[in-house]
Amino acid sequence: MANSAPLPHAQYGALLPDTGFSAQGGAPAAPTGPSAPQFQRPVGGRMSAMKHGGEGAPLLKKQNPGTFKPIMLNIVLQPIFFLVTYYVFSFIFRGTLYDWMWTYVWSGFVVLTSFALLLLNRRRMQPDPWISITAGLLITTALLGAYYGNENYANMKYYYTFRGMATYVNINPGLDSGRGFSDAGEIYFKEGSRIDYARAVAFKNTDLFCAAPIIMVDPEGETDEHTEPLSYDFWAVGINCCSPGGEAFTCGDGSSLARSGMRVLEDIDTPYYRFAVHQFSAKFLMPAHDPLFFYWTLDPLGSVATKHVMASIYYHEAVWTFVIVNAIVMLLIRFSLIQLAGK
Repeated sequence: MANSAPLPHAQYGALLPDTGFSAQGGAPAAPTGPSAPQFQRPVGGRMSAMKHGGEGAPLLKKQNPGTFKPIMLNIVLQPIFFLVTYYVFSFIFRGTLYDWMWTYVWSGFVVLTSFALLLLNRRRMQPDPWISITAGLLITTALLGAYYGNENYANMKYYYTFRGMATYVNINPGLDSGRGFSDAGEIYFKEGSRIDYARAVAFKNTDLFCAAPIIMVDPEGETDEHTEPLSYDFWAVGINCCSPGGEAFTCGDGSSLARSGMRVLEDIDTPYYRFAVHQFSAKFLMPAHDPLFFYWTLDPLGSVATKHVMASIYYHEAVWTFVIVNAIVMLLIRFSLIQLAGK
């Protein structure tokens, strides 16, 4: 077959469809004239156009602020964080820096969880108000749990301290010296021991700090000359439970069967009791070289156990109160969001 002669460029143009390309090749010429379509690039790029509903933007699902799913999540999640925080700050002994470790770990976990939720919500294309609310409530819940747990820790600290101290039985206040019982938490005195109400004294510093010596008596109720102490080292004490001169001493358990003492642990009160003992020594010319101060009681062991029971009761009351209040708060937040969405 004979070779055909190449067609001129003009003939190519006649054969090509109307695509906007010239016969010589190259990009199509931009259409001109009033009928030409006008194109405008979205300001800020494609993501901006998507966020503002521009051309090519996906249809974002409109959020329902009144949905019950996040509400139920917070009704369960917030009490869990509260009870764990309360427990950590109330029932874990904090005697050394190492003992504080769990409070530091849990506090750090709560803070990191809240910031992670806020960061996640910030990076979302359509932020969810419930995520920010949950993060804020976690911090609030942890602060409430830490505050009330620390308040309840006073009972547990009392309990832990007495469990760690020594208990002595059958102590004779007329023969034994306080120097040998400086680690005593609870003391059960020998039968026949009682408070010497006749020689009670008091020291006033806003409150009235009352103190009376614990002595040994014979069956007839008189002081046993053979057990008259060389030093009055065992004292029953209390605050605002006697007259300014020490008379009408009513501190401690008034039962005639009581002959036990629980050590005074409040360091802030001890100096004032010592001042009262100094007054006793000056008034009655009797020494008190190593005074130890006790709350007079019938059952020290039961008193210590009561502190643990009371701490547990306060814990459960606080948790159930929080559960109820938290549920009410969640419903109020839902109502507020619905009102704001309707405006």
